Amino acid sequence: MAESNDPPVPAPGAEPVAPVAELELTEATVAKERWVLRLYPGLLTLDSCDGRPPVKIAHDQFHRKADFLESNRILVFKLAKKVFFRLDPSATKTVADWLGPIPFERFREEVRKRFKWSIGVGIAFVLLGGLALGELRHGLFGLLVVIFWVGLGMWRIGLWLWARVEPHRSIFLLDALWFVALCGLPIASLVRGKSWLWWLLLVLNLLVAWGAVMQYRRFQRVRLPE
Repeated sequence: MAESNDPPVPAPGAEPVAPVAELELTEATVAKERWVLRLYPGLLTLDSCDGRPPVKIAHDQFHRKADFLESNRILVFKLAKKVFFRLDPSATKTVADWLGPIPFERFREEVRKRFKWSIGVGIAFVLLGGLALGELRHGLFGLLVVIFWVGLGMWRIGLWLWARVEPHRSIFLLDALWFVALCGLPIASLVRGKSWLWWLLLVLNLLVAWGAVMQYRRFQRVRLPE
């Protein structure tokens, strides 16, 4: 029998079931459309103010049909088009309390998706380190070049292995540090007077590193396995 996603219906003669919380939200878009979010035990409803049928999402289906970035105070619903809300601190806490801890299975799925290409990148860096062995004739500088490529390659492979086993959200901090370390390449090139295009690679690495830090903050409520 299919499980109903309707709000809880009280028994005859009982008091109406009230939502745990009711929030008036405004879309973070130019349209500024207003919605009402009602949170029930095991269910939420999202009502637009233009008379459209309400959206109903069961608690255990939330992360398939919506996303909540607590650290950025952003709530996103994946409807016919994505609907974005920027929450105030009080509403953020209300939604976080209703959701509870993030299931470890979902966290592990997200981690594996992010790091699935890391094995290929790591092997490529190790191979580049092998190609740089010719730089050893330049003494200490050549040795540092080889260590740079091989070290970053092994680091990336290590992240892939960790993601495949039992990851911890700290993996995102190590991911961020990897991209910060990779900044050594454009910095060295800029110091040697090479093309200004290296600035683009430097900025790109820093943006990706910041994104990894945001992922670390996003999964602060992960329920770790006992």
